[in-house]
Amino acid sequence: MAANKKINSIVENENGQAIFEFVVFLPFIIFLFTVLVNLSNSINGSINQQKALRGYFYRILEHDSKAPNRIDIDYLSSQGRNIIAPVSLGWAKKRVGDAQSFGTCYKFLSLFGSSDEECEESLSGENSSNFVKVFTFYGVCGSTYLKSSGGFYEESHFLKMGNFASSLGSDHCVQQ
Repeated sequence: MAANKKINSIVENENGQAIFEFVVFLPFIIFLFTVLVNLSNSINGSINQQKALRGYFYRILEHDSKAPNRIDIDYLSSQGRNIIAPVSLGWAKKRVGDAQSFGTCYKFLSLFGSSDEECEESLSGENSSNFVKVFTFYGVCGSTYLKSSGGFYEESHFLKMGNFASSLGSDHCVQQ
């Protein structure tokens, strides 16, 4: 009997516990919800970039299965390439010169850390960021063109069995 009275007195003293739990856990639940929304937005953005990039890719190629075309081969040969094979296209929000590109950013709220970070900041090493940076790259492996001793490019579909097998190794789709 005394134990029941003690349990009843403990239960009766829990008035306001629901309000306390609401006040304590609501910010945490809202934070988790915003993380979930930002994560789903970044995944959706990446999927949409991939779909758009594939459309651009095949439009630029004009459905030509003999990619890379002559203009691309001339450009890459002037850059000193001896083996030309894959054709690819990348998506970037903006570029600075030939070496630096910026992807689309999705910012995550952080409980700890600086909120003054900018999307276009360059981070080197193992750093954490408040952003998910989405980069998309799409390409196909078509014919391989190799610069012959005569100075012109030859198309080779069967590199493992062709004249150039020893110079390439085992991969059909290479760019050096």
